[in-house]
Amino acid sequence: LEKAIDRAARIARSEEGLFRFGASPSLGRVLVPRAIGALVRKRPGLSIHFDVLSVAQVLDYLVSGPGEGAVTLFPITHGIVQSTLVGTGRMVALVPQGSLPAGAERLRPEDLDGATLVVFEPQSVHGQMLSRFLNTGSVTPRKTHVVRFAETAIGLAEAGVGIAIVDEFSAASVDRSSVAVLPTTFEGVFQVYLHRNVERVQSRFMQLLTAALRDELLAFCGDQPPRETEGTIAHPQASV
Repeated sequence: LEKAIDRAARIARSEEGLFRFGASPSLGRVLVPRAIGALVRKRPGLSIHFDVLSVAQVLDYLVSGPGEGAVTLFPITHGIVQSTLVGTGRMVALVPQGSLPAGAERLRPEDLDGATLVVFEPQSVHGQMLSRFLNTGSVTPRKTHVVRFAETAIGLAEAGVGIAIVDEFSAASVDRSSVAVLPTTFEGVFQVYLHRNVERVQSRFMQLLTAALRDELLAFCGDQPPRETEGTIAHPQASV
C-alpha cells in the first residue's frame, strides 16, 4: 500500500507515468521519436506507449481510443478534436543514382518527364501534393509504381526502382548512399497538425511533447513559422 501511494504521488508530480501518443507513418519514423526523446530526457521516469497509425485509424484513436493525442500531415474536422498547425515541411525528391543528369541541385517538374516515378494513391496527402507539383509543368512519366506509404516509396527509391517525391520528415531516414535527396522547386509545403480530444484533461506530458515537437520542427525548417497553404489538404476519412 505504501508503495502504491508513493507511486501515485510521483505520477501526480509528473515525474513518471504512462503517456500514450500516436502519429502517422511519415512523422512516426523520425520527427515524433526525436520529440519523444527530448521529452524522456526531461522526464526519465516516464514510460511511453507510441502508436503509428494509418489514416483510417487516427479519428477513432482520438475520439474513443486510449491515446492522448496524435500528429499527422492533415487537419481533422470533428466536434471534439482540436487540430493545431504546429509546423511545415518541404517537398523533396529521392533520386536513385543515374536517374537524373549529375549536378542537379533542385528538382523541377520537367526533370521528371520520361522518368520512372514512385507515386501515391491520388486521395492521399502525398498523392495530392505530388499531383500539384507535376501539374506545374508538362510531365509525362515513362512509368509509375504506386504505393500507399512514404516509407514504401523510400524503400523503392533506395532499391533503384524509381524517383520518389516525399516530405522532408520521411526523407530524414533515407539511405543517402543509394539515393540523392534533392529539394524541389515546389512552393507548397506539407503541414504538420497536432490533434487532441478537447473533452479529455490535457496532461503535462502533452504540453511538454508539444513544445519538443515545435523545437524539432524548427530544426527541420529553420526559423520559418508554420503557414497555411492554398487548398489545405484534409483526408476525407478524417473529416466528420
